[in-house]
Amino acid sequence: MSGIAARTGVPAARAGLEAAIRAALTDEPEVDIYPGFQWPVNYPDWTALGQATSETDPKNIGPRRQMDETITIDVNVGAWRPGRGREVAQAAYDRVFSLLVKIQNYILDGDNITLGGAVLWCVPGGFDADGEEFEGGFQAEIAARFVCSHRMRAN
Repeated sequence: MSGIAARTGVPAARAGLEAAIRAALTDEPEVDIYPGFQWPVNYPDWTALGQATSETDPKNIGPRRQMDETITIDVNVGAWRPGRGREVAQAAYDRVFSLLVKIQNYILDGDNITLGGAVLWCVPGGFDADGEEFEGGFQAEIAARFVCSHRMRAN
């Protein structure tokens, strides 16, 4: 059954989320998609998986010896635009949010919410957005979180 395993679901959830990001951005060939943060990037737009955390709830253990695991995975989405001024900053923010929305929409499509069977479900969590002038341009970044449900059950 998808989303249920005898061990933590973090590795499978990370791999499933990376695959979902790649699928969501198929029509975006000039976006770097990394399993972790890398520098320098090849393109002015990028995504990178970040920290993953797991919380289990052992108080739900019953006769089947199973417990729920909540997995949170951070995803950095960034865009850099050359130049200065309000229009350049706005272009960077517009781009970074358009990438995040594509990823969120893809995952929330009913068939994709399990990240290929890696988890019971995955939904967008919160995010923080920030930007600053950087190397002759403006860089906007979103630190997004995706929350997944997984069940661990003894064999």
